[in-house]
Amino acid sequence: MDSGISKLDLKRENRRQILRVINEKAPISRVDIAAELHLTRAAVSILVNEMLGEGILTELGEAEPVQGAKKGRRKILLDLNETARFAVGIYLDTKGVCIGLTTLRFHTLDKTWFPCNAALRSTELVTLIRHAFSAMLLNSCLCKEQLVGVGVGVMPSMFERVGCQSQREGGLCVPTAAGGSVRSARCTGLCGSRAEAVRGNRRLRR
Repeated sequence: MDSGISKLDLKRENRRQILRVINEKAPISRVDIAAELHLTRAAVSILVNEMLGEGILTELGEAEPVQGAKKGRRKILLDLNETARFAVGIYLDTKGVCIGLTTLRFHTLDKTWFPCNAALRSTELVTLIRHAFSAMLLNSCLCKEQLVGVGVGVMPSMFERVGCQSQREGGLCVPTAAGGSVRSARCTGLCGSRAEAVRGNRRLRR
């Protein structure tokens, strides 16, 4: 019977969980990650090595020996390379638009805010956001390829104004300046939970 989960989906989910554990408990070794997630050491090593090659993870060196532990090869500790990729958060409410650029650990690198003119049409507002977003990347000497994603938060009172359409599963369809739309059913951080994504969004609003 088909479970509906492909090997690629399983790999992505395992990768996401590994990143979550590293983000929460770093420095941590491959062995400890495997124990935490109930995965085989081989499976964890394959995914960790991939992410080391991509520059998302970094090795910190050997762990200090534990008194009374058996002698053998020391654990190699891992941590996130939080500047390997970046994320952009966009928050819209009735007062204005806040755009923030963060590292993978939600450390804010840049932030801008501008008011929402009531006379602006949705396409004009989206164009302003796109231009501000592009300027932020340029000022930080970054390109779109270095972004892991863009999270968009919209106050319900702004749905009609921006042209958002609610989806059955609770997501939103957000229009783009090119006339298309971006569909997002979930907004979570690369290596965090929904709660972490909310905390990151709150930082942008301060």
